Amino acid sequence: MSSMKWAGLVASGLLLTAAVPTARASEPAWVPTASYSSDLTAAASAPWHHDRYWGESKGTGSTTGASGWVKDKNDDGYCVRVKIEWKKSNGQIYDTDWSPKACPMGDTDEFSMKPGDNGDYWTASNLNVTTYRPGY
Repeated sequence: MSSMKWAGLVASGLLLTAAVPTARASEPAWVPTASYSSDLTAAASAPWHHDRYWGESKGTGSTTGASGWVKDKNDDGYCVRVKIEWKKSNGQIYDTDWSPKACPMGDTDEFSMKPGDNGDYWTASNLNVTTYRPGY
């Protein structure tokens, strides 16, 4: 793929990926077969809605929390999840949270998350919301 097409996909936020995420203690080690991401930078709540043939998620996110739902829309044997990456002002990911798995087809799960763990919450500079259909 040419660098111009890559730049267009990245700039539009429509980059589909099959990259293997690096496993950390806070996240499962699986390979997404498809994903869709949104970067949010807002002190007040900013909405997102990811809708693909295999799954859907919708919610709001801010620098202090995110909530919404995730739905499995395809009878393909895969579950659908949302991953929230909370970032510091330097752009580095400081915390990662995962929604419950939505599966089988038709299952919808709600979630609510905050940056930080075990009551030690903080305010992020921005967050990345990704809806995954993992293959494992």
